[in-house]
Amino acid sequence: MLTAYLLAFEGGVHGDWERGARPLAHALAAEFRPDAVWAVFGNASTLVVAQKLARAAGAPWFMDIKDNWESYTPAAVRGLMARRFKDAAGYTSNAHLHADIAARFLPHRQTILYSGVADAMAAPPDANARSDRFLLTLVGSTYRDEMLAHFLSGLQRWLTTLTPSDRQKVSLRYVGMARSAVDRVLSRVNVSCAIETSENIPHAELAKLCQSAAANCYLWTPYTFHHKLLELLSTRRPIISYPGEHDESCRLSREVNGELIVCSDEERLIAAFDAVWKRWAAGEICGNACDISGLNWDAGTEMLEKLLQSALPRSGRSRQSEAVEGLMDRPLSER
Repeated sequence: MLTAYLLAFEGGVHGDWERGARPLAHALAAEFRPDAVWAVFGNASTLVVAQKLARAAGAPWFMDIKDNWESYTPAAVRGLMARRFKDAAGYTSNAHLHADIAARFLPHRQTILYSGVADAMAAPPDANARSDRFLLTLVGSTYRDEMLAHFLSGLQRWLTTLTPSDRQKVSLRYVGMARSAVDRVLSRVNVSCAIETSENIPHAELAKLCQSAAANCYLWTPYTFHHKLLELLSTRRPIISYPGEHDESCRLSREVNGELIVCSDEERLIAAFDAVWKRWAAGEICGNACDISGLNWDAGTEMLEKLLQSALPRSGRSRQSEAVEGLMDRPLSER
């Protein structure tokens, strides 16, 4: 019940954020005069700050539910949070999966706003995979050691079907925050190909790596939408998901003409590795027709702007524009 108390009386778990922002709310409301406020939900304190700023400014505010609401809010306080933030004009969510879960508790209007993909990740249509090495990447969180061990077991079982000379052409590269977990599991299992692991790397470097791969892989867990799928789709390479994926992700992949291979067990994983290997050996791993222009940062910005503008008065006159014009009319010494 500590969370409930902090939410009711201390501005959320990170009440120091709310206390630090409190003196600024009226100044922002008076000088910046926001037309709308949009708050990213990583914890309830960000929502409290946005709510109080919006009230001070007399402006509507929106929540951004980027993650599974049930994973980040204890069951005992979900009703309290719904009542606490009932005055929000709506919320955005980065997946139908997360929006549908949030809708069990939040009766607000919802807008699906997929997290954008950096332009650096997008491969040109004529980009080809490396021809000298069959490179597989494993990207992102690994969740449970057991799941990772099964993935590596499937890889090893497939490797044993290759000749020794072909096996030398295969390499696996892991990139992500779970490097220590990957290294720990690798120390306990046998994988007979070259392996390299690293922490997160810059977008441009990640893009170059994934665009040079024969296939990009990730581990799936059912409680969240995996945004990494959109980033990997933009590299125009086959994507292997293990041990499953949501229908929403499969539909998205089809809509943008991407190639997502969902493997529910080791046998399907082995078959996927083998199918991609044969295509690579035949020189057939080239840029596919995937087009994620509707899911990049520019597209997301445009959608968000339309949502926020929908909350403006019908005159469409921006109070921020009026405030800026008023500020510019003042002498420099008063600005």
